[in-house]
Amino acid sequence: MEPSNIQTESHTDCSTPVATISAIYTPEEYLAHMAAKRQPCFVLLAQDITADIVVDFWIKVQQRMREHVKHGLTEAQAAKAVREYYFLEKMDVTITYQKLAEACAIAGAMENWGTRRLAD
Repeated sequence: MEPSNIQTESHTDCSTPVATISAIYTPEEYLAHMAAKRQPCFVLLAQDITADIVVDFWIKVQQRMREHVKHGLTEAQAAKAVREYYFLEKMDVTITYQKLAEACAIAGAMENWGTRRLAD
């Protein structure tokens, strides 16, 4: 197997090369795009040692959401079921951790966004 095709338990292999992904949007273009829609967004940088873990977990959540919807749950019911499955409680972060508090505020704004749906 070629190294790019190896899938480990801790990382989900993606078929889209990073060069292609970064060619889609620069961070500045993406933020401008989201600001134009007035939609809250969360930017995750590769320098964050947990970035790949967060993305891998997001993939797992998307898979679980699709399974629930396929079996008849609404997207809202599926989201609730996934939150319960992974024991995800609403976060309450003290203000001393400013970045975490900001991330909690962004998550809250995302949860309250009016037109939520499964990711494209």
